[in-house]
Amino acid sequence: GADVGSLMHMKLRYFRWLDNATAPVSEAVVTGSLNPEVTATINDDTLVVFRGATEDIQRYRNATADVLEITHAANSYDDSRQTNVMYSQAEVEKGTEDTALVRRVLLDLVRNETESILVSVYSLRSIDDGEGQPLVEALCAARQRGVGVAVITDKGQSDGEPGFAGGDDTVTAWRLWQCGIPVYKAKNYNGKYTALHHKNAVFGAGGKRLIVITGTANWSKASMGNGTHDTKPSNSETTLIVDSLTLDDGNTGYRYMSNFLRLLRDYEYQQACPYIQTGKTEHANCEGDEAYNQPNWTQPGARNVTASLISAQGVVAAGGWPEVGTVFTVNVGGATDIEYVVNGGESQKAPLHDSPVGGSMQTDTLSIPFGSIVDCTILSGAGPSNVTTVIVDAAFDWNSDVPVRRR
Repeated sequence: GADVGSLMHMKLRYFRWLDNATAPVSEAVVTGSLNPEVTATINDDTLVVFRGATEDIQRYRNATADVLEITHAANSYDDSRQTNVMYSQAEVEKGTEDTALVRRVLLDLVRNETESILVSVYSLRSIDDGEGQPLVEALCAARQRGVGVAVITDKGQSDGEPGFAGGDDTVTAWRLWQCGIPVYKAKNYNGKYTALHHKNAVFGAGGKRLIVITGTANWSKASMGNGTHDTKPSNSETTLIVDSLTLDDGNTGYRYMSNFLRLLRDYEYQQACPYIQTGKTEHANCEGDEAYNQPNWTQPGARNVTASLISAQGVVAAGGWPEVGTVFTVNVGGATDIEYVVNGGESQKAPLHDSPVGGSMQTDTLSIPFGSIVDCTILSGAGPSNVTTVIVDAAFDWNSDVPVRRR
């Protein structure tokens, strides 16, 4: 193992191979929050694969060499680049460069955002760079100026879990909720040590920008440092920042947005006191069982949160939330219309007509906001059908038994 003084928390795998004897050497890096072990596959996790990005792959290699004490890695951030890879233990000359560059960049992104901020982070604390508002105050200020803000964090990391996590006695999640930000505490029941393990955020909704921050670093003192700009984190971490609009016309950013909205749908049932988990009444979010004298943890549902993000003042001013051209197709004899409700809003009706596919009926193309939860009823002479719920998403098909990536 590597002696780094605290956690060697990088989940970095570097591959180098020859496809054949005459081909150039191929390289790839696999990174993200997912640990390379079996139980991680039932976590909520992020996996990032780099191929062909020579400069970024070299930065990951430099971080590995630093951990192994072969060479010292340097850190830099250039907002004109499509991607930036940063390393928490980079060597810097005191007084000439931040020792916790990621923290400063992250807080600057929060302070300057005008559209939306979606945060899904395992261990979330109100980190500070000593130069402006700490994280909680910065997120609350963003909401007050019309930015759509929503947060998902791990229940155990927030409130503590015996034998596993100590909890957050600074009650970061509660402070965010107090200023009106919806905060979901997610408990992953798939195994004893499973968790909401992402370290992600999406800045912007594609109107002016769509920036993703991801990697191995939690938003904590150990991973990013805290306090003044020269306070160095103790863990060895890597962080990736992607300007998705310039890199791939928003594809990466929309995938991360899609996953965030999926987490809202998956964990909305837990944001109540009590809630039902596999037939058992669970009181973990009730005032009597909540740590640090927090109240009953009740949050708005996924439809409500999604609708509030779409209608946020900053999103509307930047040109609006991305929309998906959607055609509903049915195979019900005598069907005349589809009645549909988007994210719990007002009921709308779309007439059906013959589809080019024989034996079915379809609507015209409807513009529906990306990631929306749509409750549909088929109308016919025999009366309305049962309600069917579909997710309108151009990045992933969440309606199939196994989600399929669309873009």
